[in-house]
Parts: sequence; structure tokens; C-alpha cells
Amino acid sequence: MQITNNKFQISKAVRILIVLSITILLAGCGKKTPTQTSTATPDDYFPDVDRSTIVSPSNRTLTSDQQNEQLVTNRETIKTNLKIGGTTQIKINRFGLTGLVRIVSATSVNLESFSYNGKCPAFGIYLTRSNNTTSVLVPFNMTNRAYINEGLKVNFPSNVTINDVDSVAVICEDTKEPMTVERLS
Repeated sequence: MQITNNKFQISKAVRILIVLSITILLAGCGKKTPTQTSTATPDDYFPDVDRSTIVSPSNRTLTSDQQNEQLVTNRETIKTNLKIGGTTQIKINRFGLTGLVRIVSATSVNLESFSYNGKCPAFGIYLTRSNNTTSVLVPFNMTNRAYINEGLKVNFPSNVTINDVDSVAVICEDTKEPMTVERLS
């Protein structure tokens, strides 16, 4: 009787082990294999989003007052000391591009004596930070046409001041990289 009982217990233990083994194997097979990561950036999917007002993910747990306080603190640490009336010359022979960027207030600049031959497929000028030249903080929103000695006033988006920028970048979208980046003075 005891031998039969032992055989029954061994048989039961073997069945449990088989079920556990199958469960473990199936659980392991259910894991996804790593996929190739994409090199796309948020700008590729959401090109029209104004990122100058986005709060970093590390600040999501802060109250809105704390976030505003941190934004002010961050702006104070990146002050550029640019002066109203300061000018920066831009010139690119490739597209006959010349002009003068003049700071007219804490939230606007003028593009003066601007000339451009209109031959870049997707031309753009924007204000940015020299440490991140692909970040468009203030777009000039220009149409791709020829300009001859023209002027343009550019108002900054809300929450952006002259203290948030320090460079002007000129880009031709066919290369996706700035043709020139000039420090504002």
C-alpha cells in the first residue's frame, strides 16, 4: 500500500513539474525581442510645437508655482546680457544672403537690409541657443522668395525673451543643419 502511495505522490510531483516547466517556457517565449530603436525626434512628429514653454519630465511632480519659479531660476542662469540696440551681421555668399539683426526690445528683433536670392528649397532663419543650434526658440517665419534690401520685425513667442537666446541661425532644410550660426552681440 505504501509503495502505491509513493508511486502516486511521485506521479503527482512529476505532473506538477511538467506543468511548471511548460509555464516557465511559455512565459519566456512571451517576452518581446528587442526592436531597432528609431532615430526620429519629437520635431519629426510634431514640427509645429513651441517647445520653449515645455517643462522637462523631471519637473512634472512640481506644482505650477514651483515650475514657474524653476523656469525663472533657469532663465536667470542663462542670461546673455544682450543689449537693446545690439546688432549682428549675417552673410552667406551661397544664397546671396546678407542682413543685419538688431535687438529692438526684450521680446523682438528687426532683420534689416535683408537680401536673399530665394534659391534654397526650404529656407529659414531663427533665434536659438549656441549650445543647441537645432532648437528653434524664435522662428522668423519667412516665405521662400527673393528679398532685396528688405526689413522684417520679429516678435518672440510668449515666455521667451532676449535672455533665452544668444544666436541667430540660418538653415536650408535640404541639409537639416544650419548653414551658419552667428552669436548675437
